[in-house]
Amino acid sequence: MNALSHVWSYWQSGGMLLIPLALVSFFILLFVVRTQQAARNLLRHGHQLQAWLAEHGERHDAHSLHAQLPENAFSCVFHAALRHMLDSGSAALEAIEIQENDAMQFLRRDFLFLTALTASAPLLGLLGTVGGMITTFDAVSHVTGQTGTRVAGGISRALITTQFGLVVAMPGVFGLAHVRQLTRDVQLLLGDCRAHIVALLAEDGRIRSKGAAT
Repeated sequence: MNALSHVWSYWQSGGMLLIPLALVSFFILLFVVRTQQAARNLLRHGHQLQAWLAEHGERHDAHSLHAQLPENAFSCVFHAALRHMLDSGSAALEAIEIQENDAMQFLRRDFLFLTALTASAPLLGLLGTVGGMITTFDAVSHVTGQTGTRVAGGISRALITTQFGLVVAMPGVFGLAHVRQLTRDVQLLLGDCRAHIVALLAEDGRIRSKGAAT
């Protein structure tokens, strides 16, 4: 009970800005966990597709490859690209790149949200610092019987919000670095599978480079 009372007293000393800081902390952890899980799931399925493509090195046309590709969250990019290629007669490289871009949108979106949240945490802490210092200077300028209490309260608020802002930002910084690396790994794996699929379709008349298409 004493520990809870101490935590509650510490929280109150930080002022109202600790509420948005707590929300920012929650959403940082949410986006880090969600994006990492999604990227790792894509990588796991991507390695499965990569292994399948390595085992099936014979030539395919677009129809047979579309029918034989394994079904998972990664290969659906290439299923959609092959379907678009068959329906519209577009170049394979162009169709695959369009589907890859669409598949990567959710990772890029979460990365942007995580970047914004991580940047906002120390800014909220700085805002609390400014508010605490204003309270301190106001207390100093009005000498009353409660001057010492008001000065201590202002300094406490300034330091606590700064501390919370920095603590909240730290997992976001490390999470961003990890998410960035996972995103790059997904992109590299997409590129490797794209090269395999284009090679398997090399004898299909629909395969042509963008330069040839134009």
